[in-house]
Amino acid sequence: MKKVNIMDEAMVMACLAKGLRVEGRLSMEETQDGKYQLRFQRYNRQAKSRPRARLLRALEHGWVKESAQRIKVYESLPKAIGPYDMCDVLDRETAKAEQTVVDWAMGLV
Repeated sequence: MKKVNIMDEAMVMACLAKGLRVEGRLSMEETQDGKYQLRFQRYNRQAKSRPRARLLRALEHGWVKESAQRIKVYESLPKAIGPYDMCDVLDRETAKAEQTVVDWAMGLV
């Protein structure tokens, strides 16, 4: 049986003790005496930390939000109201969204 050299052994053992799966890479490295040894190195995975988008205005069927780089407008209409009423709702809520963007640009929101 081959011996495996585990990098950051304490951290790997702590994860295994919690019942977590440890992901990483297994490689063969040549030692100083010319032999090969298996080496396991754990992946250093970190959760993405992105600030949440700030709600500027809640609309009847959606919202207007501000993220770090964008102004987002979301609209979700029920099919039951029919296409003509959908167009009226879209016009009305788009006007509200436009007014929200103008208020945001002037610093009122």
